[in-house]
Amino acid sequence: MTENVSYNFTYPSYPKFVNDVYGTFTKSWGKLDAVDKTPLGWFHIVKQYGQVSWNDVYYVIFLALLWTALRYTVTSYILKPIAMASNLGSRETVKAPESAWKLLVYSCTWSYSIYILFFTKNNYFYDAPSTFYGWKSGSEVPNEIYLAYILQFSFYIHSVYGTLFVDAWRKDSIVMLAHHVVTMLLIGFSYAFRFTNVGILILYLHDITDILLEGTKLAVYYKTKGGRWYTACDTLSTCGFVLFG
Repeated sequence: MTENVSYNFTYPSYPKFVNDVYGTFTKSWGKLDAVDKTPLGWFHIVKQYGQVSWNDVYYVIFLALLWTALRYTVTSYILKPIAMASNLGSRETVKAPESAWKLLVYSCTWSYSIYILFFTKNNYFYDAPSTFYGWKSGSEVPNEIYLAYILQFSFYIHSVYGTLFVDAWRKDSIVMLAHHVVTMLLIGFSYAFRFTNVGILILYLHDITDILLEGTKLAVYYKTKGGRWYTACDTLSTCGFVLFG
């Protein structure tokens, strides 16, 4: 168990951070037994130190189904009619509701992360090392962070389904699938091993990039409406590409 104490912490430069992470990883990897470096060993580590209940599984499955139903409702009755009324091109009329849905969800999850980090007792944004204070295997996850986790994990389960069966297939769809799977693994393992305090900080930083990405896509789709060119949307899309890059 880690003692709940504070200490002086100097934020490293990027080169030092990379060097320290690499050095710590290689040192720790070298101390592992041969079996611990295999998938079977990883499974035993997860089984021994990870903690996930059946209730967690049930909640996630239910919410994944709820996300799917909510997407169908919002897209069919709000987002698609807006796209059609905007006189977009045929391809843009299909793609715009997808980006609008994702922009809406990421804006909500990011706003909730803001609430957790800036409007509760959690001080993780201003004191990042405190995310590890009091850590122990199997510790209880605060309700507000638990809610963020099951919402995010269930949304990415829905997103895998959405990419395969709902969204228009794109050149980067395989990359998006890989992104969703990796994100689910990171969320799942950080929950199982109770690294949820630092996890909510990472989700806060992660979601803002998706807001920027989907907002930029929408600006691209809305550059031309009814055969007219809209300079404002072109400027927004250019700024979005620069910021995202």
